Formats: sequence, structure tokens, C-alpha cells
Amino acid sequence: MPAAFRPSDVITARFELSAPMFSGQEGDKGPAEIRPTEIKAALRFWWRALAWWRGVRTPQALKEQEDALFGAAADEGRNGAGGRGQGAFLLRVRGSLSRGDFIATGTPLQDIAAGQNIRGDMKGFRHVAYGLLSQKGEPITIKPALTHGVCFEVDIIPRKGLDDDKKRELVRALFAFGLLGGIGSRMRRGFGSVALTEIMGQDYFNVPATKSEYISVIREIIGVAQTSEVPQWSAFFADENGHGAISGLMQRTFLSPINLINFFGQRLQAYRTHSVPKELQGNRLIVRRAAFGLPQKMDEAINISVRDRNNRKNQGRRASPIMLHIHKLYDENDDIYRYYGVISVIPSLFLPNGLYVSLFSEDDWIRGYNFQSNYIPINDLRGFLGIAVSREKDYQIKIESGDLILNGGPRHV
Repeated sequence: MPAAFRPSDVITARFELSAPMFSGQEGDKGPAEIRPTEIKAALRFWWRALAWWRGVRTPQALKEQEDALFGAAADEGRNGAGGRGQGAFLLRVRGSLSRGDFIATGTPLQDIAAGQNIRGDMKGFRHVAYGLLSQKGEPITIKPALTHGVCFEVDIIPRKGLDDDKKRELVRALFAFGLLGGIGSRMRRGFGSVALTEIMGQDYFNVPATKSEYISVIREIIGVAQTSEVPQWSAFFADENGHGAISGLMQRTFLSPINLINFFGQRLQAYRTHSVPKELQGNRLIVRRAAFGLPQKMDEAINISVRDRNNRKNQGRRASPIMLHIHKLYDENDDIYRYYGVISVIPSLFLPNGLYVSLFSEDDWIRGYNFQSNYIPINDLRGFLGIAVSREKDYQIKIESGDLILNGGPRHV
């Protein structure tokens, strides 16, 4: 423990998994577990997402502040607040698991569905669970998982360098993580969503229990940073040119997170497949599909991927700016808990200069498409979210305008 450590300084946050969490480790054969490294990585992401609101404008300034708060690897040649790359706090995860909390590798999907009293088509669940389930024959899990409902605690133990301003930043990131985020594989598709249920050692923000409280706290946490610039990392912001972040609650609620994920997957699959008229397919189709992450399969032979303009080599993955978070909130009218889907579109630089999106068939180049900007156009994403004025279709995710948490702008993200 740090020499200046006092028990009264500790921040303790309690979380509940509001959706099954699959292990994020490749080839992990053991049981799933909640790792401190995953929690700290998630807090880094949400801390960065809130940095634009704090006035950070360059990646260099972001990195320096991040190293001071979270620490840096020794070979990076940077010093955190504690020296020698140490950050301004220690992080500890606590909690106990029982046998019923685990979903073993090789568990049939039908067993998971039956355990939640789910009947009928699970194609939407299978679609967003790509990489978590086998794709041939009867689907079974290929990674270990924890069931929803598992609870755990995160202790933030301050070092001498954690002043009140930095503490408030860290608490804000804890709230963003516990109200919008998750851990583990396929986190952006709702798996591993975490719900903050209690926090001790701070008096900045209140933990929401109902839908109205949730919207109020989220607005307080993320704010709106009106600027004339666009961040180069995933961040909450809005500018005068119509770029920005969007976040909102799905109109429909569920009594099971499995049903919610299945519903989201069905709509996502339908939108990707049918949203573009045949006469407009081609480059526009590439743009629409790129918004859901790359690389992607168009069919058995054709892929969409990011390539270097000079040598056409594959340039790896691009994460989708669309994120699903599942949150359990109390419904005062019916006196029960319901699962709410929270859809966020958090923008970042999608294509740095020199890269382009292309169609490839069995590694042979078909054609490339250069975005008009380095950011994904948002018009089609607004259609998916059901907040566009045209192209209303029954497979869209519906978000009521009153439940729109943040709308950065109507044109681009």
C-alpha cells in the first residue's frame, strides 16, 4: 500500500454484470474471470472519451495526462505521478463466484436460451456473437463466460499524486464505465455490460436507479463540448459543422438481456442486409457497412477491409463507432427491473491519411473507395437508430427524441 494511504481515501464501486461476459483472452481454456487489467483498460477508454469535455485537444496532451493518472510502461520513457511509470492510484477487484456463475466452453446456445425461458429464433444473438459461438452445426460457446447478475467490487486506492481534480476525473470515468460500458469479448455488442449499483468514497455524482435518473446522470457525466475541432480519438463532443456523438435509450425494454441482444442483432443484421436500394449499391453500400466495423464479409468470396493506398496491404481492424450497452433499471410503474438498451455512436478518426476501404475477392483487389472525409457519415446510422426523418422501416432500433442523451449533430460522426 502507498505510504500515505488512508482507508477513508479509497473509492469503492460496486458493479453487476447486466449481460453475459465472455473472456477476452484468445485461446483461454480456463474459466472466465474479471481481471483488474480489463477494468483499468476500460477506465482508460472512458477517461479518454471524456477528455475533450475537459479541454484536451491533442493526442500528445492526452497521452501525458493519461500516463500521469494511469501510469506508463517503463520502456515508454515516461514518468507517472508515482515515478518510474507508476500511476496515481492502485486498482483492486474483489468478488466471489459460485458454480452457477460460469458458462463453460462448449455450452449449447439452446441451453443458454432455455435458462432464460427464451423460445424461438436466436439468429440475432448468433449474428452479434460472432467469435463467441461455433458457426457450424448446433451453435456452442467457444469461449468461457460469466452469467449476467454476477457482482463485483472495484477499489481505487490513491497514491500521493491523486489530487481532488484527478480524483473527480477518475470517478467520472468510473460512472461512464458503469453506465455505458462493459468488459470482455464483443463488448461493443452488449456482451459484458456492467451496471454501476453503488459507489463509496465520493460525493460528486449519484448512482441512478430509474430511467429518469439514468438520463439525468449521463447528461451530467458526459456533458457537451461545443468546439470547432474534431478529436482524433473516440470522444464525446459536438461541433458547429454537425459532427458529434449520439447516445440514446432504445424504446423497447426487456426482462432478459439475452432477449435484448437477440433483438438488437436481428435489427442490425436486417439493416446491414436490406438498408440500401439495389440501384444505390456499390460505394454507398461499402460506407454503410463500414460503420459496423471492418473487416467484414460481403459473402463467401468478397470481403470489405482497410488497405494501404500504396501497397494495398491489409491494415487490420477498425472498431465500429456503434456501441450497445445493457443496463438494468427499476420500473416504478410495474414495480420490476427491466433491461434497457443504450445505443451510443462515439466518433473517432476512422481512416488516417493513406488508407482506404476496399473490396477484395480471395485477396484480389476489386475496387477501393476513399471516404470524402476521415469520419463515417452519420446519416445512415441515424436511420439505424430510428431518429432519421426518412426511410422509416420496421427493423430499425427506435429511440425516442426525449430519451436522446446527447446529439452532437445531424450530418457526420
